[in-house]
Amino acid sequence: MRNEPNGPELPVPALEDLVAQKLIAAREKDALDVLLVAASADFDRQRLALSIEARDVEVAVRRGLFELFGTARSGRLAQLWRERTGEVLAEDMLARAPPRPTRSTSRLQDWFGVSP
Repeated sequence: MRNEPNGPELPVPALEDLVAQKLIAAREKDALDVLLVAASADFDRQRLALSIEARDVEVAVRRGLFELFGTARSGRLAQLWRERTGEVLAEDMLARAPPRPTRSTSRLQDWFGVSP
């Protein structure tokens, strides 16, 4: 729950649930968010796995993950970053093609036990 100043408590999903939801949606606009979380956030990998398993969405999450890797390899994520921020995506945030995984894509591989 999250409480806004002078406002009602609002339910807010855990970061792990949000990552899974964004991968399931597999929208371009969510791909950057997932990479940003992977690059900067330390969260409970086990909780992510349990959340995905409990909701029986492993296939959908994995499909989204492979969509994300494909978008990264094609250069589209770099283009989306430029459109969103007006800046060039830093090389340490995104490798354009395997086998040069970045910290972001390596963490995603670790979370899900897959390679792009």
